[in-house]
Amino acid sequence: MATAASREPGLEMIGIDVDEEAITSATSWLELTDARCRWFRGDLGDPLPLPDASVTRVACHDVLECLDDPVALLT
Repeated sequence: MATAASREPGLEMIGIDVDEEAITSATSWLELTDARCRWFRGDLGDPLPLPDASVTRVACHDVLECLDDPVALLT
């Protein structure tokens, strides 16, 4: 996420993780950029707290292959 933030100034990101420690760690990294980020603690197997088709880009790292229905997440 920090790489994306450094390449696109003013980027608004949404982070979702089930692990509170991972959220805290990512937040500290992103404080070094000018990115705006909203965090949600949640399981990607559940519906996301976002309107459908409200995101323009998705970056998943070691995620899609772990989901029962990866298409549902991307939809």
